[in-house]
Amino acid sequence: MRRLLAVSAAALVAVPAANAASIAVVPRNFSPLNGALAISGSVSDVRAVGVQLTTARGRVLGWLRTPEPTQVVSAYWDGTINGVRVRDGYYFVRLVSGREALATTPIRVDSVAPELTDVSADNGSTPFSGDTALLTTVTPNGDGLRDAARFRFRLDEPATVTLTISRTQNTLEAPLYTRTQSLGAGEHSFDWTPAAGLGPRTYLGQLTAVDRAANS
Repeated sequence: MRRLLAVSAAALVAVPAANAASIAVVPRNFSPLNGALAISGSVSDVRAVGVQLTTARGRVLGWLRTPEPTQVVSAYWDGTINGVRVRDGYYFVRLVSGREALATTPIRVDSVAPELTDVSADNGSTPFSGDTALLTTVTPNGDGLRDAARFRFRLDEPATVTLTISRTQNTLEAPLYTRTQSLGAGEHSFDWTPAAGLGPRTYLGQLTAVDRAANS
């Protein structure tokens, strides 16, 4: 019984919402490779307040901002604790005063870019001579055969995917066509039908993916 009482005394106590403490983070999906995590919080009166990072199960990993007397908290976190990068995963950022957890908010640390795999292109019909898995020939004459190029791919996580079509040449120029869509993990495809009057030549289709933590 004494052991249970000792553990209880050492634990952080959740404070009722009546204390009007709050904490927020931006972005909630955080990549240390793309900048710092912005942390803001407030309490109802001036007191010694700090910001901690805990695991999803509540184990304290360290201070993101050591306690000091204040009513408004503003801090930035670079993704490290004592100079060591925190592993990717799910965590809680919490506002702490003494042994009291005043407010808590979840974050996800994600430093890995989404992967586009199994990329291929086809015209939905019989390939022309010389076509490959990454080279397809289209004849957009409106006869329903080979009118469009289809780009197939697989995503390993939710991401925003952009397809751009441009001329193949040495100088940089604006794309002729752009399509952007937010997609879940799994298999997907984008179709491109050349605009009327677009001359015969080789065009380059490029796929890029950006996840919720802005990794690309």
